[in-house]
Amino acid sequence: MREVKFRGLDLMTGEWVYGKLLNSNFSSFIVMMVNTIGGDGISSLVYHQVDQESIGQYTGLIDIKGNQIYNADLIKDDENFLWEVINKQGAFYAKCDDLLAEQLLSSVNLFGTDIGNVYEHPELIEESL
Repeated sequence: MREVKFRGLDLMTGEWVYGKLLNSNFSSFIVMMVNTIGGDGISSLVYHQVDQESIGQYTGLIDIKGNQIYNADLIKDDENFLWEVINKQGAFYAKCDDLLAEQLLSSVNLFGTDIGNVYEHPELIEESL
């Protein structure tokens, strides 16, 4: 069974945080379990308020270098085509505008490298249009 986890851009630090997703009516939070340093063995939860637009779910797949792939990631295949990871009808797909194609992500990740995501590299998406 695949691990259900998310990532998002922390609104305070601008860094990517990974963990479970907690939504309220007005905000989204990524919750991380953090082990405290000490002999008591008690763990604590850390809440990071994240940009709702940046939230991506882990697909359960990795690229050829072993990097975890999330929704909205960009994958460059072995022929240098750029694929964007999307969620469609409950499944993860890869969409390539240059090829006018969509394929199940499980067929693209075998030959591709995760090069970032649409939030870090929006210019790559614009170039492929």
